[in-house]
Amino acid sequence: MRIYVILNFQCGGKYVSLVVFFAIWNFFMPFLVFLYVPETKGVPIEEMELVWKRHWFWKRFMPVDNYIDNPPEKP
Repeated sequence: MRIYVILNFQCGGKYVSLVVFFAIWNFFMPFLVFLYVPETKGVPIEEMELVWKRHWFWKRFMPVDNYIDNPPEKP
């Protein structure tokens, strides 16, 4: 399907419409990344599940696990 769309852009608009399409896509992409990709700098791999569970969008897709959400206290 994508191939047909790209071919229509190339043949119909003499490459101008394809360039405009990718320019618009590249304009909006940083905003989407900012919204949907959580910050993980300095987060150890063991805590990555907590990062995804606390994110406003991705927490809907993470399974509920009481041990991860409420870890037992260390003695």
